[in-house]
Amino acid sequence: MKESLSIWKKVYLQDLDYVAREMREMMKTPCLALLEGTLGAGKTTLLQSFFPTIAVLSPSYSLLNEMGEIVHGDFYRIENEEELTHLEIPLYLDKKDYFFVEWGKKFFPLLKKYVDSDWFIYQIDVGINGDSKIKGTSRNYTLFHLTDS
Repeated sequence: MKESLSIWKKVYLQDLDYVAREMREMMKTPCLALLEGTLGAGKTTLLQSFFPTIAVLSPSYSLLNEMGEIVHGDFYRIENEEELTHLEIPLYLDKKDYFFVEWGKKFFPLLKKYVDSDWFIYQIDVGINGDSKIKGTSRNYTLFHLTDS
């Protein structure tokens, strides 16, 4: 089940730190968070605001980045569950508070098996208002809590 926790509309880059801070306060840890949005929507940019003291880099080529309390995955290039299994994700999650996954929705059943039962599961949808190539385009963010019931 997907429960909407909050929606932020027409968020401009200068307001993103506030939205990210609010979102972080709402999310309980440890958590798995699926980041959903089109290519170039600003999923990694959101995480940079979410963790302002950490240099959050896009894991597009490495697939997984580990930064302190965070594991950040980008599964855009993953084609099947077998490829995901070879990443040995549970080894990365020991003593982590956050596991953010871009393009992970199609692998959700498998990802859910990688986290312990005490982990909270969220989905963050990032939508673009207008043309993402235009400087100053706003975004919409929706935070969902995902539950089994």
